[in-house]
Amino acid sequence: MSKLVFASLLSMGAVLHDCAAFRRFEQLSFSCTSALTGPFELRVIDRSVGDRVTLSRPSGEQQLPIAKTSQDMLILSTPPILWMIDLNAKRVFLSQGKQTVLADCQVKSFSM
Repeated sequence: MSKLVFASLLSMGAVLHDCAAFRRFEQLSFSCTSALTGPFELRVIDRSVGDRVTLSRPSGEQQLPIAKTSQDMLILSTPPILWMIDLNAKRVFLSQGKQTVLADCQVKSFSM
């Protein structure tokens, strides 16, 4: 009997582990501050070139187009700032001219 329970729990664990395949929607929110921009939030839903990431600042919201992707990196180019989001390490880098900074961020993930 205990072997049957163990086998059932093991198979349920495998099914639950693969639930990411059934995910319809995922949003990552990066609530950050940096020396270049002050406080901001980036909300990432779609991750393909041409899709948009929502940038919220105290002065308002704007949509930043994804200019380039590679593995888990998104590049958003809105002169004079180049935004780089490392989705794997959950980090945001900002570059302006010769200055590149790592933003101090808290990351939240929401999925359905």
